[in-house]
Amino acid sequence: MGHNRKFVPSGIAIVEERMQNVGNSLVKLQNKIEEDIVNSSYLDGAPFTWIGMNIRFGHKNKRAPWYQGLSKKYGDLTIAIEINADILIWADRNNVSMLDDIFTIAALEALIHVGKKYHLKTKMLEKERSQYRDIPNSLDEIRNLDSLKL
Repeated sequence: MGHNRKFVPSGIAIVEERMQNVGNSLVKLQNKIEEDIVNSSYLDGAPFTWIGMNIRFGHKNKRAPWYQGLSKKYGDLTIAIEINADILIWADRNNVSMLDDIFTIAALEALIHVGKKYHLKTKMLEKERSQYRDIPNSLDEIRNLDSLKL
């Protein structure tokens, strides 16, 4: 793949439901997380040059990533996480900044996991992650929040 990106997220619907704001949120996520990766020297010494993250819109929150392997051909590590689609749908329709935060939290947690596995610099990512609450697991939880930022 010919690009110079360091972080490439994509959304995969396991649960069928139309969401209007996911595309824009993923572009914001890509730019934000990529800036963090570059500024923290996260990839220094890594056996890959960029990370592809598949975000599955599914039935539960599973933010510890599935590792889909290193590509010698493209230089990437591909991982996947799952986020409860009901939570995403609610945020998409009711609070787009919360949708952005959900994706940010999930990405930070996954990258911290990757960083620990590959002995990368994670302090900056961990510091940023500490500024957010956990991703809600139910509609009742998300409806009672104004923001995921602490």
